[in-house]
Amino acid sequence: MNETLRASFRSAIPLLAVTAMFALSGSKAQAQTAPANATIGNQASATYTDGSNVTRTATSNTVVTTVLQVPALNLTAPNSKVANPGSPVYYPHTVTNTGNGPDSYNLAATNNPTGGNDQFDLTGLNVFADADGNGVPDSTTPLTVTPTLAAGESFRFVVSGTIPAAATSGQGSNVTVTATSATSATATQTNLDRVVVTNNAAVEVTKSISTNSGPAGTTGVTYTLTYRNTGNATATALALTDNIPANLTYVAGSGRWTKLGTALTDAADGTQTGSDGTTINYAFTATGNGVVTATINSIPAQSSGAVSFNVNVNTGVSPQIINNQATFTYNDGAANQTGNSNTVPFTVTTSAGVTLGDFAVATVNQGAAVRFNDLLTNNGNATDTFNITLDPTAGTNTFPAGTTFKFFKPDGATPLTDTNGDGIVDTGAIAAGGTTTVVLIAQLPNGTYSGPFTVNAIARSVNNPAVSDPGTNTVGTVTTPTVDITNGGTLAAGPFVPGGAPTTTLTGAPGTTQRFTIVVQNTNAVGGPSDSYALQFSNTAVFTPNPVALPAGFTVTFRDANGAVVTNTGTLAPQATRSVFADVFIPAGATSGNVDVFFRAVSSTSGASDIKFDRVVVTNVAALSVEPNNFGQVFPGGTITYPHTVTNNGNSTLTNVALTLTNSAPGFTAVAYNDADGDGVLSPAEAATPLTNIASLAPGATVNVIVKVFAPTGVDPNTSNVTTLTGTSGALTDNATDTTTVVSGDLKIDKLQSVDADGPGAGGFTAFSKSAQVAPPGAYVRYQITVTNTGNVPVNNVVINDTTPGYTVYLAAATAAGLTINGAAQPAASIAGPASGNAGSFTFTVGTLAPGGTAVATFGVRINP
Repeated sequence: MNETLRASFRSAIPLLAVTAMFALSGSKAQAQTAPANATIGNQASATYTDGSNVTRTATSNTVVTTVLQVPALNLTAPNSKVANPGSPVYYPHTVTNTGNGPDSYNLAATNNPTGGNDQFDLTGLNVFADADGNGVPDSTTPLTVTPTLAAGESFRFVVSGTIPAAATSGQGSNVTVTATSATSATATQTNLDRVVVTNNAAVEVTKSISTNSGPAGTTGVTYTLTYRNTGNATATALALTDNIPANLTYVAGSGRWTKLGTALTDAADGTQTGSDGTTINYAFTATGNGVVTATINSIPAQSSGAVSFNVNVNTGVSPQIINNQATFTYNDGAANQTGNSNTVPFTVTTSAGVTLGDFAVATVNQGAAVRFNDLLTNNGNATDTFNITLDPTAGTNTFPAGTTFKFFKPDGATPLTDTNGDGIVDTGAIAAGGTTTVVLIAQLPNGTYSGPFTVNAIARSVNNPAVSDPGTNTVGTVTTPTVDITNGGTLAAGPFVPGGAPTTTLTGAPGTTQRFTIVVQNTNAVGGPSDSYALQFSNTAVFTPNPVALPAGFTVTFRDANGAVVTNTGTLAPQATRSVFADVFIPAGATSGNVDVFFRAVSSTSGASDIKFDRVVVTNVAALSVEPNNFGQVFPGGTITYPHTVTNNGNSTLTNVALTLTNSAPGFTAVAYNDADGDGVLSPAEAATPLTNIASLAPGATVNVIVKVFAPTGVDPNTSNVTTLTGTSGALTDNATDTTTVVSGDLKIDKLQSVDADGPGAGGFTAFSKSAQVAPPGAYVRYQITVTNTGNVPVNNVVINDTTPGYTVYLAAATAAGLTINGAAQPAASIAGPASGNAGSFTFTVGTLAPGGTAVATFGVRINP
């Protein structure tokens, strides 16, 4: 069958459905059936505060369930007719795809076995398309299968057969009509059609419609009732009754009869006479939604006629199918007979409409994440899904280069996903008149810029992609953050001015370390942005594109009050300060004189920066030097190695330089080794012989030493041990320290899913897994989100976040929302989420999670059936 012919055979009649609305409140709504191959999945997230009082977010893996196709159909309707011997009989039927995916249906009509009330078989049984639903074949081409029908789409056809000429009055014949899914032979339905032979009058009434679809408000739709007496005698008192369906309005004065050249009167005011002498009594009464009646006094054998009238489709009607069927009675010359016409549909088509609200933010900070809340309203007359994109039109996005954008659900934490498989993130299904909030987060880049900036988000209907609306998002003013760096004197002293004298000068010999105190202040006003600053140094005031290196051998190391190496201040609130040390190492053999050191604090987020100028004066003093002081981290029971140098900074050879080691914390041990190849790595050969004495050390000579520190098992987190390496030669002595801190890890989050394909059936749930799953509509899916503190210090303010995926609702029967901490069930007050049967977001409040502690959040959903 070619596509043109296929299209002509198809009657596109979508099933009426109302979809669940994704709203922050999780309000009650009917749910849209999950279509075949739809993907149901999302990510969970957890927010927490770490040991540095920094709020962080951990994101789980994504779990995905693919909806299986479930074939289903509805076949209507059984027929009962009377006819004369030798006459054809037409039985109208409709098959509707009530499954959740595209399908076609095999059609068959077979005579039932004779016996009982079945005395003969019809000849020439065939199935024909009836696209206009008027009850007669559209062509002479028989068919055995429908075109492919989308979910909710219908196909109309007639079964045709001929009564044998030898059949006698009172005999009957039964025909079984079968429609079977091409996807699954188990999805099948049947109708029973019957005809009884008469030698009297035999009247058939077929109904047709001038147009079978249109939007709400369509006017001038004409229904025509065509009657035919195919019998052998005159029929009398043919009474037609047509109840006007809901959502249609009868057009006054629109009644017409093919036997009369003028309009029929609506009042029950008696008969009107036609051109052939027959009469009609036509009336419209306001009973219910309105009833049209017409009584024709006589229909001679083998004659026909038609009665018609007009209706208007009411405005504001939602998309649906409005079916209409007439009934009739007549006298066949011997007895009264009753019958029904075929059913004709009128499809109220879908109209799409959407508005996406604007949102403005007056003031933001450079490098900030800006949140825009765009209110989306479905102004169409049907459930719709809206694709969300940025406007690609040139000039509509004036944000600075480097800005990144991402769309989120109303909670602002769960990213929008693609629920319909077209590759574009969307809102999910929104009921007609429903609303949701589309959250757009713009991450501003580092650098200098001032605003204002504008970007448009576009909401585009999936029902009708030609319908869209932009939401304009605007930032007014961008505030420039500032920072001040000093040696601990007056803060907020203003920006660095080249050409001045050094702020602080320290004097030291070769082989020593000079310590500067550095104080960094976030000088943003209270209420402004928090910020963090990288710590840098240079030999000149030039830091870009790269700092200028200090003379060969000089090093600078930033450390906190505990001796830990730092490169960043961490997050500082407005007006807050952070003090660190800058240790400048003077190498052995360094020439005397001035070495300038410029320190800078710079934010990678906002670009704020400040510079200060210090100086080291190098003296030439002979001495034994043991360097440097080291800092490291180790887990309980672990080991760490520290490199050192023992250097003769004097002008005579030192002999018998003894090396000794001490530890400040119980249980810690240390051993020194000669790093013969100077690579800072302890090789097996080097580890074979501990080093306790250096026999001879020439002037300027250096011996590389590695100290290996062993931490005991079971040591408490944050325990610090200082290992002191001391070199002694006669009266000369020097030492270096290795500070080892026992540290912890971080927060880990995993998400698993489990599927029960038959809901509460006997099959039960599958094992929890991260793997993609498949499930039919109506299946239950459980989600399990596990958060583990993999470190050895507590994390605070832990909150787990998750959301019901598209095409699902939370269902306590699948798995009630629950939270356990270290296996202990938590009270219901710790869980916030939608009521059972609704969609929405969940938050599970954990609070403080101890090292090694685990919190498990669970909830279940049902895929919309």
